[in-house]
Order: sequence, then C-alpha cells, then structure tokens
Amino acid sequence: AHAFNALMQSMQVAIVDNNRVMKKVAEGDLTARITMSAQNDFAILKNYTNSSIEMVQNTMHEITTAMEHLGNADFSYQMKFNAQGDFLTLIEHVKITMTMLKQAIYDINLVMSNMNHGDFSSRVNAEAKGDLLVMKDTVNTALSRLASAVSEIEQTASALAEQNLTRQISGQYQGDLSRIKSAMNQALIALNRSFAEVGTQAHEVSESSSHVAQANTSLSKHMQMQASILQETASAMEELSSQVKN
Repeated sequence: AHAFNALMQSMQVAIVDNNRVMKKVAEGDLTARITMSAQNDFAILKNYTNSSIEMVQNTMHEITTAMEHLGNADFSYQMKFNAQGDFLTLIEHVKITMTMLKQAIYDINLVMSNMNHGDFSSRVNAEAKGDLLVMKDTVNTALSRLASAVSEIEQTASALAEQNLTRQISGQYQGDLSRIKSAMNQALIALNRSFAEVGTQAHEVSESSSHVAQANTSLSKHMQMQASILQETASAMEELSSQVKN
C-alpha cells in the first residue's frame, strides 16, 4: 500500500508539473521546464518534454532573429541552428525564403545600378514566386519598354543627323514615354514641313532671279542698241556739220 501510494503521489506531482509547463508553453512562454525530481519513465518523460520545449524555443529564436534581420533589410544572416524533423523543415523554408529574397533584391539593385549608368540590357534573373515574381516581371517589362524607346529615339536621331526626316518613332508606349514619342514625331513633322516650305521658297527665289537676269539681259541689249543709234546719230551730225562749214 505504501509503495502504491508513493507511486500515485509521484504520478500526481509529475502530471501537475507537466500541466504547469504545458500551460506556460500554450501561453507562449518557452522558458518553462519540468523541474521535479523524477526516476525511470517519469525521468524519460521529463527529459523528452524539456528537450522538445527547448527545441521549439531555439527554433523560434532563430526564426525571430532571422525575421528581425529581414525587417531591417539585412539578408546576410545565416541560420546555423541544428534542428531535426519538422523543425529542420521549418528552418530550411526560412533559409530558402531569405536566400530568394536576397538574390531578388541583389538582382534588382544591380539592374537599377546599370540603368543609372545608361545600360538598359540587364534583367532580373533571380528565381522568384508570388509577389516577388510579379515584381520581377514588372521590373523586366519596364526595362524592356524603356530599352525599346531609347533604341527608337537613337535610331530616329541618327536618321535625322543623316537628313532623313521620314523616320518616326512607331512603338506603343505609355505615360512619359508616350509623350516623348508624340513630341519627337511632331517635331519631325514640323521640321519636314519647314524644310518643304524653304525648298518651295528657294525654288520661287530661283525663278525670280532667272526672270530678273533675263530682264537685265534684255535691258542691256536695248541700251546697247540705243547707244549704237546715238553713236550713229552723233556721227551723222558731225558729218553734216562738216559739210555745212565747207
């Protein structure tokens, strides 16, 4: 009877202590541990329970630390906690997520830096999913459109330098790029019209100059004829005057 009572008392103490610890864990307190003295199977239960709580605590600490670094935009933190089973799977998922974020941010920063230096050929190549994939596609699409616009502007400017006013920007763009396209095309149309008007006026001036030259030539011939007549008249008068004197 004494041994049975002692066993029951040990079981009661173990259950009470275990319930106390589990209640703390359920409330988010992972520092609680089973502290009772135990032997045999109770000691094994105590060790397994405390080890499990410690594993959860360490896992949560690593994840919390990683999230704090992530919240500060620091992707350099390396999780080194040794875990097993589902804890290991959870840690690995966090590691993969941080690596994916780090690579995506690195690629985006590299692309933006290259664009800042006038290089529009770079693209975000990092593996991405979900919202990261949407951001990756958005950045790459924006770069492709910008590169296309810059290329068309360059080709149009080169054609203009070669006095070719017929080439215009034909790509479909939006926002500021669309306004730039419209402004350049309108400027080219205005230049083309101005050059056409200058050409017409030059042709008219050329024709007027030709008419003036012809008129000058005709006037010159007329004056030469008048001079010849005057000279003949003067000669006749001199001859007449000489005959009168004789």
